[in-house]
Amino acid sequence: MDPLMNDSPQWTSDLLLSETGMPVYSEQVRMIFREYREDFRRLGIEVYADLKHDPVPGDNKLQATLHAWQVAHLLRQMEAHAQKIVALARELERTYKRVYIELPQVRERKAIDKALQKSARAQVAEQSAATLNSTVRDMLPTARSDEGTPVQAPVAPPAFDLFKEAQ
Repeated sequence: MDPLMNDSPQWTSDLLLSETGMPVYSEQVRMIFREYREDFRRLGIEVYADLKHDPVPGDNKLQATLHAWQVAHLLRQMEAHAQKIVALARELERTYKRVYIELPQVRERKAIDKALQKSARAQVAEQSAATLNSTVRDMLPTARSDEGTPVQAPVAPPAFDLFKEAQ
């Protein structure tokens, strides 16, 4: 028995949290309570009219109106609650979609963007270190060979090269 295809399914958490479960459940709840809302509205109007025109024995016109309103008012409250359930069922579907379907996708996109930014920053830092190292090497004094040609003097490596070796 497939509850998604049945008019009155026995919903379980697994069915509800399936890919199509939440929208189907939400639509079923909205359809059921829209019907109830219309029934409550219609009954409220009818009951009010009937009780007002056929009062309890011993009621005057004002008491008949008050008693009719008291009974019909509860039906109107039931109508309002049914309307709230319809709205909440719609909100349930939206919230489920936002939190359990869209949020993981957003987080995945953000993680990819963050990784790209981190790698870009690492490349910029590496380029800056290379530029600084070459500038420091160019600033070092040069020694002269016996023939008088300049020779790079052996010196300790620049600081940024030390960090590179440690990795």
